[in-house]
Amino acid sequence: MTWCVMGSLLLPIAFFLYSLSPFLSDNFFYDAWLSRQSEPPSNDILVVAIDEPSLQALGRWPWPREVHTQLIDQLNTAGAHAIVLDILLVEPSRLPEEDRRLADAMHRHGSTYLPMALLPESMLEGRARDVLIPPPPLLSAAKGVGHINVKLDTDGVARSVELLIERREDVWPQLMTLLVDPEKSGGADTSNWPTEPIRIPFRGPSGSYPTVSYHDVLMGYVPASLLQGRTVLVGMTALGLGDRYNVSLLSSGLMPGVEVHAHLLDALRNETYIREVDSWVGAFLASVPIVVLMLLAWWLRFRYLPLVVLSLVAGVLCASLIALSFRWWWPPFASLIALGIAIIAIVWQSQAALLSWFKRELELLYQEPSILPFRQPDDICGEGGKLYQQSQALEFALGRIVEGRRFILDAMHSLPLPIFILNKQGEVLLANKKALAVFYREGEHAIDHINALPSFLTFEEGQGFSTIWPPQSIGKNGVNTIQIGGLCTDSNGHTYRLEMGELSTTTSSAAGGWLVWLVDLTSEVEAEAQRSSMLSFLSHDMKAPQARALAFLEAQKDPESAVTQADFYGYLEQCLTMGLARISHRV
Repeated sequence: MTWCVMGSLLLPIAFFLYSLSPFLSDNFFYDAWLSRQSEPPSNDILVVAIDEPSLQALGRWPWPREVHTQLIDQLNTAGAHAIVLDILLVEPSRLPEEDRRLADAMHRHGSTYLPMALLPESMLEGRARDVLIPPPPLLSAAKGVGHINVKLDTDGVARSVELLIERREDVWPQLMTLLVDPEKSGGADTSNWPTEPIRIPFRGPSGSYPTVSYHDVLMGYVPASLLQGRTVLVGMTALGLGDRYNVSLLSSGLMPGVEVHAHLLDALRNETYIREVDSWVGAFLASVPIVVLMLLAWWLRFRYLPLVVLSLVAGVLCASLIALSFRWWWPPFASLIALGIAIIAIVWQSQAALLSWFKRELELLYQEPSILPFRQPDDICGEGGKLYQQSQALEFALGRIVEGRRFILDAMHSLPLPIFILNKQGEVLLANKKALAVFYREGEHAIDHINALPSFLTFEEGQGFSTIWPPQSIGKNGVNTIQIGGLCTDSNGHTYRLEMGELSTTTSSAAGGWLVWLVDLTSEVEAEAQRSSMLSFLSHDMKAPQARALAFLEAQKDPESAVTQADFYGYLEQCLTMGLARISHRV
């Protein structure tokens, strides 16, 4: 449920961030990619530059239209394929015959194009002045008229143009679209061109296309072979005159508008212009990494999260580059920022879940029976934030567990008996120090299974180890009993009695087991042996006087060996007195 809520909040954020793409750093990424493209400019495009030498030779701008007439005738003589006068001629000449002669030159060439300008819509003196077109003689003589507006991005860089601009129910095509082969683009047919702005894939910095001086062409200094069959763009390149644009964040120079149109014409001819992804499609693509991140974080349980994030970042950048290779521009930084916000949200949610889990587990821990008396959690100082308080409570709980474990181990090591704690399979889980001392041999590991006992202890015949292990069914009616084995001795001569009882636990990791301990009977066995020896000795000393008395009585029965009555009683008294004296001495 939490993941669904988080996703429902993050996806609109991704859509909103994508709407802010023009204000993000995507253009720097775009310019860096574009600067690495190595497609050469087309050789059939030539720029005739109105440069500083031309201005020095022909005088101040604007020049008489007769000069442009001579240029068109010169280009027509040289065999130029098409001529684009990238010069706004929107006002009639003071001398109408100049416009007529210029129109005649354009008719003679037959493939001359003129620009027009579309200004921001405004009303001046009651007349619409936002559409500036050439005067009627030039308009009728031109093969085509199109706008030369360039679209500036929010960073002031000229990257895009609108191929079609609608103004008062009229659709004006971009000037360069009129020069494209009609078989590919439909010529002036506007139905084949995108209605949204396109990006110009600049093929290099300013000066990438062949350029000659206006004055040199006018005076015939340029060989006709250089002009023949080419599309000639005539425009301003002199500093301080004409339009100049910054076309990349990575370049410091400005590009004249005529060169911008040369790059645009090249892109339109070769269909290499770049289209921007539709805003809804781009926003959807920007949200995909968030969904993938949340699914992977949930599936992997936050494992490899840094690797997942780096992979998604690389995937977003690669997706943008792949789209560019197919001439589509998808800004990636909105997706990257949304991805960063998603990471923060996921980390925050995981931390909140972890704190909640800590609190729940600590409450369960405090409900467990306490081994040692501890302070209650309420006595802990609750300073700081929730995370700090939870860390304090966790530190206290861990200290409580450690102290309880130490107490249990110390108590077990303090027991006077060697004792083992086994699991159901007989593996040794715990053993106190006395047990380890009994079952230790230099160079060997400590005992790890109950089956190793016979290698350390010698059991009595008939009362061997098999009488106690494997264990029989001990404990009836739910009452645990103790199973007692036979006596055994270790290598040091100590005597033990092996005993075992069942261990009942409520833990899941060790569900039950066995307690095995050795009762040290060394002193009892030695005392019993000493007592037996003493009794044997006492019985021999007490029998000797009585045996002598019995032997004397048998001899007295024989008349030949009989003694006088006085001697008989005297000797009998002597034997009895001797026996009583020995008893009194031993006791």
